[in-house]
Amino acid sequence: VLLCVEGKGIGTAKAMIEASMGRGGLDLTYRDDVRLYYKVPNEDSVCYSHLFETWEEEFGVKTVVHTSTFLDAFDDDDTLEYEPEQTAVVSLGGEEADEMAAELCEEAEIKMLVRSSGEQREMHYADTGRVV
Repeated sequence: VLLCVEGKGIGTAKAMIEASMGRGGLDLTYRDDVRLYYKVPNEDSVCYSHLFETWEEEFGVKTVVHTSTFLDAFDDDDTLEYEPEQTAVVSLGGEEADEMAAELCEEAEIKMLVRSSGEQREMHYADTGRVV
């Protein structure tokens, strides 16, 4: 799983990382390799940096902070091993983040891209019957 995050998307990424499976999370501890590519305008604008070590130790999420594109961060990540057919990219942060994530997916031949700016279908909860 690759989380491509920019701007206000870091708050959503934090919630996704820290949410347990019982609370609707992705249960990232069971994923082989999880990266958070966090694009910032400069090093002084990084949020939650005090949590990055905890996210890696407790949830298996390695955070890569960068000031360029998601594709550049991906290309520079020498430790990531992935299979395009088994990898998903989640884009958080708006249309610009979605465009950069789509560029990464195209170059890396990753087919699964979840865009935060796209309209989503209604969510149907089987256990409660609730529709959101």
